[in-house]
Amino acid sequence: MIAYGYVVTPMYFMGALFGFLWIAAFLVGRKGEAIRAELLRQRPLK
Repeated sequence: MIAYGYVVTPMYFMGALFGFLWIAAFLVGRKGEAIRAELLRQRPLK
C-alpha cells in the first residue's frame, strides 16, 4: 500500500496505519504469549 502512494497520496497514510497495526499486534502477541507461558509454568502438575 505504501508503494501505491505514488499514485494515490492518501495511501501513504493507509500503509503507515496498517504497518503500525501490524507492529502493535506483533508486540501485544509476544507479551500475551510470555504471560501464558508463565501461567502454564506456575500451574501445578496433576
